[in-house]
Amino acid sequence: MDPVQLQQRLDTARAIARDAADRVRESPPGLVDAKHDAADLVTEVDRAVELQVRLALREHFPDDAVAGEELQDTSGTSGFTWLIDPIDGTTNFASGVPWCSVSIGGADRSGPLLGVVADPWRREILSAARGLGSWVDDRPVERPAHAELAGGVVFTEWLNHVPWLGMTETLAALAGDFATVRIMGSSALSLAATAVGRGCAFLNGSYSPVDTLGAIVIARESGLVVRDFAGSDPQVGRPFYAAWPQVAPRITELTAAADAAGATVDRKRG
Repeated sequence: MDPVQLQQRLDTARAIARDAADRVRESPPGLVDAKHDAADLVTEVDRAVELQVRLALREHFPDDAVAGEELQDTSGTSGFTWLIDPIDGTTNFASGVPWCSVSIGGADRSGPLLGVVADPWRREILSAARGLGSWVDDRPVERPAHAELAGGVVFTEWLNHVPWLGMTETLAALAGDFATVRIMGSSALSLAATAVGRGCAFLNGSYSPVDTLGAIVIARESGLVVRDFAGSDPQVGRPFYAAWPQVAPRITELTAAADAAGATVDRKRG
């Protein structure tokens, strides 16, 4: 895809995400249901916002495919796929905790291309496209002069509602490095916040493209190292991290140890 087409898609996705975030901020949750288990929630607003985003994307890009968190995937002929999480952090939203996001990602056969993460509460759009840089609203992201574990923030998330394998040991090691860990409840927003300099690293127990593909594009365009715990590109269902280069060697060391511990547990279970 040429830069002009990519920029057009990014600009459109920003506008769509902003409208969606406005709706999230202004809407009560309404009916709250459980999906896979009692900790996996969905609200009326999740479904309504995803439909709103889908309809807007179809109007602008009718030949693109769409995959989403709440509604059925639709096919396309362009080779481009949109990935939508209408409210990443539904439990927070349903409980009135102001930390969730609207996440829109885009990819083609060459891989992830663009990402937009809208924060309804800060009224802020974090975005990026491959080769075009990353942005906070209309301001380019600047690499922080100092990104250190000591005194810095490391974001992570539960694996659904439970710790990921090696999480306890990893967080203990980070505490020993004088890092402060935050579990906020929205993987997309926590990763995007790290990518714009509000954290020094982000650890996640499982990669889901619908949730975090867009935020990964933002992280890469900002200059972060993004790897799965074994050191390769993020793989669906596998734990991964994103870290500023200054702290990446230590995060790589810790996540490799967590990955080895998880592999040992899997062998024992087998």
